[in-house]
Amino acid sequence: MVELGRPMRAPALIDASSAILLAKAGLIRSCCETLQLFMTRSVYHEVTVPEQPGAGLLGALSGRQPG
Repeated sequence: MVELGRPMRAPALIDASSAILLAKAGLIRSCCETLQLFMTRSVYHEVTVPEQPGAGLLGALSGRQPG
């Protein structure tokens, strides 16, 4: 399988603490480029609480607004 001219990224489910730690470490973008990350709605709501560190970045990476 090919996605935009490159091999398909492996799917992975991410939890809230992993997403927050990867965002704080500046590694979440690299993970998104390497893996096709999925999170549950409850995890999304936990990691995109407005005005919390990383909320804007994680919301932007998911294509949605925080909150």
